[in-house]
Amino acid sequence: MSFNEYWKAKAAKRRKAWAAVAKRFAEKHTQLEEIRKKVYLPLDYDYRFSFEDYKVGHFVEQNPIAEWKQMQFCFSESGLRGALEAEGADLTSFTMQVSRESIVGVEAPCPQNRWEAYPYPYITTKVYDNERAHHAWLKRVYDICTDVETVSLTYGEVTMTIKRYSKEGIPFGYYELNPCELLTKAAMMMQETDFNILNVATLLMEIDATWKLRQEELNFYAKKLRLRTMEAAVADDKIEFTPWDDKKLEKKVKEYKAKGYPRRHVEDLVLRPYKTAVKKYFNAAIDRSQGDEVVTLSDFDYYSSNRDYFFEQELRPQLKAALKGVAIKMKGESTKTITITYQGYSCSLCSSFQYSPAIQMIPDMDYKPCVDYDRFTINLPMTTPLSAIVEFVRQMPAVNCADDYCSKIWYLFMWEQDEE
Repeated sequence: MSFNEYWKAKAAKRRKAWAAVAKRFAEKHTQLEEIRKKVYLPLDYDYRFSFEDYKVGHFVEQNPIAEWKQMQFCFSESGLRGALEAEGADLTSFTMQVSRESIVGVEAPCPQNRWEAYPYPYITTKVYDNERAHHAWLKRVYDICTDVETVSLTYGEVTMTIKRYSKEGIPFGYYELNPCELLTKAAMMMQETDFNILNVATLLMEIDATWKLRQEELNFYAKKLRLRTMEAAVADDKIEFTPWDDKKLEKKVKEYKAKGYPRRHVEDLVLRPYKTAVKKYFNAAIDRSQGDEVVTLSDFDYYSSNRDYFFEQELRPQLKAALKGVAIKMKGESTKTITITYQGYSCSLCSSFQYSPAIQMIPDMDYKPCVDYDRFTINLPMTTPLSAIVEFVRQMPAVNCADDYCSKIWYLFMWEQDEE
């Protein structure tokens, strides 16, 4: 299989995952800068990535850049160019530079991968271990060797760096290969035997193709984000859905009950259009506010020290100013629950360790012995604008159907049991 055939199949497989990833970004309302960080996450920061596995895929009989003449090693630009040309590479974007210097008496550098720029929990341990192993290897090499020869290979938009450490009088060396300065923070550490069977040509072509695919992937997500933002911009602030009348509700409940569905499941099915409308409302409000300086729920996060400030100085004043007669109170220490009541409708904003960093909006119905439905929860990201909460509360006395639906479903279940 040629490189182009290999990469065509590999790229097609990766593109299949983009739609699902874009959907997760949309659900979390991930902004473009955060998407960019995830797309351009260094290869070696991925917990599934291994340099050992990566280089094995490029082993050949003879590395085209490695040339031996009378037991003397040299880097061969003509050999590498020939291998690239054979694989269909565009040589107009290829350059090679070689330099050599002594490292006698020089202290080994300490690689800094700077993983702190990517605050993902699964990265820390893996990358920290890579840093320690890399530094320990370099210290050992600097103790043994006297010279380093550095090769810089540029192809397309990427640059690969190869360093060959050697000792005067000894033909064999140690290799430090960074496949791409844009996409890898650590390096492959190899001895002569491994390097001599590594196909630097296809490795260079793959890293260039990977970089271009990442650019294509970011453009894919950015386009999806622009479409969502455009749709949100033209959407209004109304929670819209068509409630079922009593006749349709009774018919649907009987159909679901005939299928053996328990009452709780029937409630979920019947309330699905209502839930979808509420979620659509919040999604549009969040997307519409992206990039704007607005007050959000960020200060109500479980880990925030400003939750009391959020309640007293942000949420309460906005609700009181917008809604006449609204009642609002907060209780709890570690877990904070804010209850909002307006024109007979109540809902709660909750912030706890269990739900953090999400916030749950929990609509509460008036207490009735027959109604115990309290599971309608909506996870709200920290980027939810406070104005969306205010507008949500304004509409809910007229829009909320959960209490009414659940009461009727309960009576329909009980009535059928009495009939039986």
